[in-house]
Amino acid sequence: MAAANFSETVMEIAPSDIDHNTGLRDRFSLFPEGFDALKASIDEHGQQQPILVGPRDPQTGKYPIIAGRTRLRIASLLGKRLKAIIRPIDEDARLVAQLQENLARADYTVGDKIGIMIELKKKLYKQARIAEMMNVSTTDVSKLLGIYEKLKDLAKTEEFPRALLSSKAGRPKWESLVKALKELLHNSRGKIYHKIIG
Repeated sequence: MAAANFSETVMEIAPSDIDHNTGLRDRFSLFPEGFDALKASIDEHGQQQPILVGPRDPQTGKYPIIAGRTRLRIASLLGKRLKAIIRPIDEDARLVAQLQENLARADYTVGDKIGIMIELKKKLYKQARIAEMMNVSTTDVSKLLGIYEKLKDLAKTEEFPRALLSSKAGRPKWESLVKALKELLHNSRGKIYHKIIG
């Protein structure tokens, strides 16, 4: 998060002054791995790494979040102000910056990645651009989105696959669920949803 090529300011901002609804939802589990440890560390030692936000929106009066949603949530819970770098970049570059910071972390699940791909697709990004932004192959994007679409089709609803985005299940379990659902009669499927993914 160096400031070498940007006109940036570091300042302290109240969590209520940050808009967490902008950009992408990049976490689909409520408590990612390491959440409690990070919360305890910030509570005891303070925030060590600034979050990244865009310039204040003149309409809302808030700073759009780019990266640091978990730290924002913790600061809200602890009632602490946040150190933040303000970076003036456009929406596309903002999304890339958000993804570069967050996807580098090892605790990102398959569900998180599929969820991000779905969010980018809703913003009308093509699969090739999604792959570039997420630093994965177009084949991976196609396969992961394909698994999700198959689950939607087999479950006859989007509610169940959306709920699975918060699961910590790896790709083999997602694929096993698709295979199992194909083999079962429709009225038997509900019994195995959580057995396979849980």
